[in-house]
Amino acid sequence: MCQFFSGILKKDGKTLWDKNFDNHETLITKHKLTDSEDSKKWLRYEVTPIDNDIFNHDKKNWKIIIDENNISIWYERQKVFFDKKIMDSFKQCCKELFIIDKTEHFEQLMDGRFFVKNSTVKALGNSTVKARGNSTVDAWDNSTVDASDNSTVTALGNSTVDASDNSTVTALGNSTVKASDNSTVKALGNSTVKAWDNSTVDASDNSTVKAWDNSTVKALGNSTVEALDNSTVNIHNYSSNSKNNIHISEDAVLIDRKERIIYVGKKKVKY
Repeated sequence: MCQFFSGILKKDGKTLWDKNFDNHETLITKHKLTDSEDSKKWLRYEVTPIDNDIFNHDKKNWKIIIDENNISIWYERQKVFFDKKIMDSFKQCCKELFIIDKTEHFEQLMDGRFFVKNSTVKALGNSTVKARGNSTVDAWDNSTVDASDNSTVTALGNSTVDASDNSTVTALGNSTVKASDNSTVKALGNSTVKAWDNSTVDASDNSTVKAWDNSTVKALGNSTVEALDNSTVNIHNYSSNSKNNIHISEDAVLIDRKERIIYVGKKKVKY
């Protein structure tokens, strides 16, 4: 399986890579290469982090892997030269794709994929963002965000967010959010949220929520909620929502504060 960072090394020292994907076969097709080409005038390579942290750019943390069953003699004879070419391509990729420790103002990202840590960015177009640390991401258009640690994401348009750890997401428009661990989600507009683990969701407008595990959902507006496992759903006094929009499994709990009724599965008790 191809990993970050993947590329093709040619016998003349040229490297072929693409900032938007890590797939050797896609590169081979893109550049019209063939495996039978003069007993290989090119080879597949990867540069991978020893500690599995792609944000750790200490050069000692990265190792070169030649992804071939038989390594060409031309590579072995000038290994130092070719390894430098490979690492140069890796450094250029990092320069173009990584935004680290930049919080002074929004870095604007347009299309393509990006890796963000402890930074503030605005993702537009068809951008794909992996956010870590204390990053803040404003996702617009058709952006896709993978957020973890303490990241904060505002999702608009048709953006898609996969949030884990202690991430906070505000979802608007037609955005789609998948939340796990201790994530907090505020769902507005026509947003769709799937929540696991100990996630907390505030659902309003016409948002749709499906909650598993120990998730907690506050149902407002015309939001629709399906609660499973040990999830808890709250309809507050000030909410215009009703039980008709809430579907709970036998272990889930619905607290209807307007009607002063608690439902545990299909059972109900006054409180």
